[in-house]
Amino acid sequence: MKRAIELSIESVAEGGGPFGAVIVDKATGKIIGEGKNRVAINYDPTAHGEIEAIRNAGTNTKRLEFNNCVLYTSAEPCVGCLTEILFNAEIKEIYYGNSVEDATKAGFADQPNWDALESSAMDVCKKAGASISQIMQKEAQEGFVAWDKKTDKTEYYKA
Repeated sequence: MKRAIELSIESVAEGGGPFGAVIVDKATGKIIGEGKNRVAINYDPTAHGEIEAIRNAGTNTKRLEFNNCVLYTSAEPCVGCLTEILFNAEIKEIYYGNSVEDATKAGFADQPNWDALESSAMDVCKKAGASISQIMQKEAQEGFVAWDKKTDKTEYYKA
């Protein structure tokens, strides 16, 4: 999780949003993929930290599924990311730092998407036979603090 938080802070410094993620192979304990939010940098609405970590893990391992892996992400996954994590990458163990509520306070608008589905990440994971847990919330706030100090925020990120 420490690396995911570091990536979220690096992302802000590089012009991305305050989100980072890593995928760890359970057998070796090594990071096989990492990603930073690149939505505004790449003009790609799918370039969230979790998706970038999945892409990086695929490139690094030449694999498509990561069912023997754990995802650590600086913030609770959005609806789109969670779908990719669970059903395409087949990751069934997820740890996150900031909650959707924390992200909303920081100016990000994922909550309306969950509200529209009348669901939550916890509900979706439970139905998919996966686990999701919040850890290191205080430390994960560092990415949002860096974002809050930033004066040249991209309009995309306004709630």
